[in-house]
Amino acid sequence: LVLEVMDPHGARDFSPVTVHVDPEPNLPPQANAGPDKLVTVAHNGNPDPGTAPVTLNGQGVDPDGDALAFHWRDAMGNFIGFAATLNANLPPGKHTLTLVAADSYGATHEDRVSVIVQPEPNQAPSANGGPDRLVTAAAGGPNPGTAQVTLNGSGSDPDGDSLSFSWRDPQGTPLGTLARLQLNLPVGKHTLILRTTDPY
Repeated sequence: LVLEVMDPHGARDFSPVTVHVDPEPNLPPQANAGPDKLVTVAHNGNPDPGTAPVTLNGQGVDPDGDALAFHWRDAMGNFIGFAATLNANLPPGKHTLTLVAADSYGATHEDRVSVIVQPEPNQAPSANGGPDRLVTAAAGGPNPGTAQVTLNGSGSDPDGDSLSFSWRDPQGTPLGTLARLQLNLPVGKHTLILRTTDPY
């Protein structure tokens, strides 16, 4: 800017004035993604890996009181949420998620949180082949020298999963695929093995 003065006789003088206009001050916001989390995939009877629901309650504050916008990114930079609170379903593994807070002036701040998702737990089933049996071979009939034996096996699973059954002899020969086994055995001592298997 220039100030000009002039008297009635036309004499003039000039004086330059420099004016500095500083930009509006702005302090960056602060993002808080919350504490690290450890979660576990719920047991549901399906052996697929599955996911665990996770809620992250992020926050942000601005020292100037400006309104803030939020977004979440995964470790690959993909956007996975656009609010301070994130609801996500995550597979087993370790996940690093980033919350970004931005004010209306474009200033940003980010904070990271680690979420560890443990695999779905599974407990082994138990098998019960029933009590030992003592039977007598038939003297006649269609299978002389053998005895018909019925074994009522059972199984239980602490997780409540459905079970499949298989009977075999010590050599691994399959004998049946139901909990109840009926067969003819020759004279002698026989060891029969019942196995229970859950979907996992």
